Amino acid sequence: MDDSSRGVPGFARARVLFMFRRWGPLIALATVVAGGTAFAVSEVLPKEYSATSQLYVAPAANPTAALQDAVLGQNLAPSYVQLAQSEVVLRRARDKVSWPDSKSFRERTQVAQVRNTSIIAVSFRDRDPQRAAEIADLIANSFVEQVRALQSSLQSTTATQLDEEISSVEADRQRIDDELSRLRAALAALPAFPQGPPADLRSQISQLESTGTARQDTLAQLMRTRDDLRLVAARAENTVTVWEPAVAPTDPESPRVALNTILGAIAGGLLTLTGIAVFTYMVDRITDVDEVSERLGVPALGEIPFANEQTLGAHGLFVRDAPASPEAEAFRAVRANLVLAALDRPPRTIMVTSALSDEGKSLVAANLALAFAESGSLTVLVDADMRKPMQHLLYGLDSTVGLADLLRETVPLADIRKFEVMPNLIVLPTGRPPLNPAEPLSSTKMLSLILSLSQLADAATVVIDTSPVLAVADAHALSTMVDGCVVVVDSARTPARASRRAVDVLNAVHARILGVVLNKVPAIQLDYYQSYA
Repeated sequence: MDDSSRGVPGFARARVLFMFRRWGPLIALATVVAGGTAFAVSEVLPKEYSATSQLYVAPAANPTAALQDAVLGQNLAPSYVQLAQSEVVLRRARDKVSWPDSKSFRERTQVAQVRNTSIIAVSFRDRDPQRAAEIADLIANSFVEQVRALQSSLQSTTATQLDEEISSVEADRQRIDDELSRLRAALAALPAFPQGPPADLRSQISQLESTGTARQDTLAQLMRTRDDLRLVAARAENTVTVWEPAVAPTDPESPRVALNTILGAIAGGLLTLTGIAVFTYMVDRITDVDEVSERLGVPALGEIPFANEQTLGAHGLFVRDAPASPEAEAFRAVRANLVLAALDRPPRTIMVTSALSDEGKSLVAANLALAFAESGSLTVLVDADMRKPMQHLLYGLDSTVGLADLLRETVPLADIRKFEVMPNLIVLPTGRPPLNPAEPLSSTKMLSLILSLSQLADAATVVIDTSPVLAVADAHALSTMVDGCVVVVDSARTPARASRRAVDVLNAVHARILGVVLNKVPAIQLDYYQSYA
């Protein structure tokens, strides 16, 4: 299976594993440091203790209505929670402990209903655990007293109204009894009549008796109501009671050292992870060969140390001018990897390109050609970057005649040996480029020329330096004419997304990508060259 057919999920998993290996130690260190800092800060912060007193809401003492009472108590509890936080309740508790201001006292007080119960929890926070428990109990007792006073006041008003109404009905009943006594006395004083007593007198007596009976029933009902009210008042004295007094806590509520340590560690890890994500997005570069296959899906052929301006000016052709340098050894390693990576199909024609300009592809192509020539095989280095040619500058050649002239057939292929710069190495400059370089570079003449150059000798190697893939289209057609492509990536400045795009472009035209050369790698990452030397 070739690299272009790799599944996206597998690629994503490899990417995650790579990121974990690269940044995991830093994230772990940040997590430990943040957790330790949170622990240290929590240890020095002032400790506050919270004590809780529990109230029980019991609206009745009727053992036959336990379920109804429980439901009613749950319904009353939310209202009582609001009443318990009222100023009239808190002020009495605050005055008893001489608390300086009401705002801080209220902020330290918390009243809540225990879920699905008739229990109200009254809590108070203070640096002194004993005082926290004392104040919590004071608030609870103050609330109980206020509730009882309120109920007593309401019941007293109702009882007074009932007593007044009973007195009125009793007076009315007494008046009716007096009137009945008078009429009955008058009836007894009358002489006997054959037809009985007068009808009007009998009617008055009967009417008064009915009215008296009704008044008696009303009086009885009112008295029963008064008795019920007294019974309710007796029960109401215990409607809200202190169920469980507050106990001085032994462990502080804040700071919560264990929780703060855990949250601090998590926050440190997440912040570090976020910072890494932002950093990798803003500075999205491939800086290590281990990243190449995970991020680009193609193998790494090697890494070239960063060369400063002075070293580059004196020894741009490291394999020739500084053969014992780390740079020269790195280029020889790239050549060896190219040969060993494709033993069944060794590349004879190799295109060297990059995603963007100034990634060092021309320097890589020049030294790679020197490494092949050094191995004893005839090597032809072709400068096909007609827009920004560099090989004639590196080798100090005349660029007026070269590739463009061979394609125009103004210079015969037989004269190719005139461009030989050293044994086994021919360097073909660009010549005078045409107005549209993409046209001759994508022509059949170019394909024919590449084949001819590869047949100049047995095992001859052609290295072609071409334009960046994402800059112009010159390299697109050329990539299909060669045995394989080498992509140069500048580890110091090229965004990884640009390199991925270049690989995608080459894959889209079905080019064979031999691998990636990571260029300008900091020397500190390549100490194994110097240490071995």
